[in-house]
Amino acid sequence: MTFEVTKRCPLNCFYCYNLIENDLESNELSTVQWTRLIEKLPELETGIITGGEPLLRKDIFTITRKLRANTENLIILTSGQVMTDEIASGISDTGVALQVQISQLGARYDENTGRRGAFKKLESSLIILNKYNIPFTTSIVLSMSNRKSLENILSFHLAAGSSHLLAIRYIPQVGQSDLGRKLLGIEDYRDLLKRLNRFSKKNKIPISLGIPNLPCVAPKKDYKEINMPSCGAGNHYFTIDQLGRLKICPHHISSGLSLLNVSLEEAVAGIADAIFINKKLPVRCEECVFTKNCGGGCRSGAISLAGEGSPDPLFWELEK
Repeated sequence: MTFEVTKRCPLNCFYCYNLIENDLESNELSTVQWTRLIEKLPELETGIITGGEPLLRKDIFTITRKLRANTENLIILTSGQVMTDEIASGISDTGVALQVQISQLGARYDENTGRRGAFKKLESSLIILNKYNIPFTTSIVLSMSNRKSLENILSFHLAAGSSHLLAIRYIPQVGQSDLGRKLLGIEDYRDLLKRLNRFSKKNKIPISLGIPNLPCVAPKKDYKEINMPSCGAGNHYFTIDQLGRLKICPHHISSGLSLLNVSLEEAVAGIADAIFINKKLPVRCEECVFTKNCGGGCRSGAISLAGEGSPDPLFWELEK
């Protein structure tokens, strides 16, 4: 389960699914409301606290402790922009895991995140995490904007102290501009996987994919060092947004009923029509032997942008 506890964020990354119009403190649940909501949930194997930037919430560790009580593995996803000694101490005390997103370096990082001085702030945050001996993993959003500098960025992840790297293929969202220049083509995607595979083997750092791989495009046997999990969205994985509404995953534009008003079972039933598990697949996927595992790729990204039955964005170049 993913918990989008806020939409507020100090950055404005071009690849983010966060909708700017929701970027207000008034557009999120209070501490009391999150507590009530969490009490309705069953025991969870994994919980992911995200945003926006979840560490902007002054009550984040109250929410974290509440979730920690019935969640086996709990992780906070952070931009690395608001870290302080006080926040680091809170992370250490609660024992929650941490993942820092780093998709560029230096001036290019500032450019991609829309904030001058953001990379220096990131470096300061990483120093604080190491000062408190807080273990963390990192993530990178793969796009045309960082394809040429991939190895340098990965080396920075390693030097910073990351214990695991999550590689997330860029999935464009409604309203994002200049998609053609940033969106990966099939050959670019294969090239990045090859380099990720080589980096993982050479440096002995685990690397996983954060968006479903398309085995018809990139067979697992060609990238043995990379963990390629399937997507459980709408099946054993859901997201709760900043207003307590259930949705399929962070990339899906539609939200359902609020868990403040209904049970989890009722909320799942309420978004049944939006769940794409048994929905119409792209024509190219209907008879594919790999579809059972990959589900046709990122269905949320495809449906949100182009409607039901549309292909994963990785296939767009073939649809022209």
